[in-house]
Amino acid sequence: AEVPPCYAEIRDDITLVHKMQYPMYVVKVTDFLNNPGMPRSYHRLQKRGFLHEWTPGMFVTFISHQWLGHADPDPSGMQLAVLREGLQGLIDGSTRVEQNMLGTIYGVPPDWSDQKRQDLANGYLFLDAFSLPQVFGFGTGYPRQDLAN
Repeated sequence: AEVPPCYAEIRDDITLVHKMQYPMYVVKVTDFLNNPGMPRSYHRLQKRGFLHEWTPGMFVTFISHQWLGHADPDPSGMQLAVLREGLQGLIDGSTRVEQNMLGTIYGVPPDWSDQKRQDLANGYLFLDAFSLPQVFGFGTGYPRQDLAN
């Protein structure tokens, strides 16, 4: 298929706005929810088979939070525990989705349908702390070649 001039590439009949320079890796929501002791590093998750390369059509939720440590974004696991609780609440309906201000002003009802709950439950997470290799120098225990890749 010919790529329109304002788009970068077409993959699997989906037109991407930007050309992908590197693959994006994500973790299944179910794996995240069912494994509270899940390793929190890209390299360990990759080794244990928890990382999946993104393909067009995957439902992905992007998560970002403030790092609480220099070498570990969440040393006590507190933020990931809150994330697990929030995701589970959205999926099972125990967390109420509030209307945003513009929607309220314009009379748009909140839209958190059963389909959205299902999409989230069957979807994937992108979290920079584990979806991207984190390099803090060569004292990380990973061989130099591993870090270069």
